[in-house]
Amino acid sequence: MKKFLAALMLVSSVAFAGEVSILDEQVLGIGGYMTSVDARFQVDQNTSEGFVDVTVTEERPVMNPGPIGCDQWGRCYPQRFPQPIPVVVYSKRVKVEGLMLMGDAVMYHGAEGNVDCGKLGVSRIFRKPTIYLNGNCKLSGRVTGNYSNTRVVVKMKTK
Repeated sequence: MKKFLAALMLVSSVAFAGEVSILDEQVLGIGGYMTSVDARFQVDQNTSEGFVDVTVTEERPVMNPGPIGCDQWGRCYPQRFPQPIPVVVYSKRVKVEGLMLMGDAVMYHGAEGNVDCGKLGVSRIFRKPTIYLNGNCKLSGRVTGNYSNTRVVVKMKTK
């Protein structure tokens, strides 16, 4: 039982060893609406270089949704609950120093040593090149600041 508890504590205490700042940039045009940051790994197969595609999407409300439909007498009825429209306010591809493709393995060479981030494979349905991550490399993105000083921050955490 003691060995089981010791093994459980060891597994549960696994933390990310390193953190690398990928992007920290001021962005204009972000309002006070709900924003989301999407960061994805990309690898160029010709040059074996690694990139991160960063997209910031803001959900803006529809100010004048227009009628949802009109009846046979010409009366038009408005939408009851207009859904917000997602608008891409920022998009950028950032080269990550140390992230590269070695054979079919995606490796990151950092200060803590070499980290195996995943492998490059082919998707089952569309047969497109796809990176299958194994959990050793993780991207986290957020929007910080206020209306006049809004920044997009993307960090990569490695185990």
